[in-house]
Amino acid sequence: MNLWTFKCFLKEKENYLVDVVTEWYEKQSAQVQARFDNAVEFLSHQPTWKRPQVGTLTDECEGLIEIRFTADKVERRPLGCYGGEKVFIFLMPEVTERGNNFVPKKACETATKRKDIIKGGKDRVQICEFED
Repeated sequence: MNLWTFKCFLKEKENYLVDVVTEWYEKQSAQVQARFDNAVEFLSHQPTWKRPQVGTLTDECEGLIEIRFTADKVERRPLGCYGGEKVFIFLMPEVTERGNNFVPKKACETATKRKDIIKGGKDRVQICEFED
């Protein structure tokens, strides 16, 4: 039984809303998909989250959480935030880390804007539909 619920941010694309995780996931290699699936599966059963699997960010990334895994020799850092008790919202899954810097450079800014959209009361999240 999963202890956590995962939600996905819905971004505007043309004239409709797109689940950012599904859009990103479908473009990834089999290894990235498998490692992402493993990270989500592991975290879904943990009562509390901590390093090395999860990092709580500070400074310009204050209020954001990174899920940490490596795939295809790249440090992957999907960004999100907590959305209530045992709820995690993926805001920006495509983030990677190189030399202690996020790629893309404005990852935290974009994720924070998305978090603010949700806080503003806009219904822009849905439960993530991960394959079993």
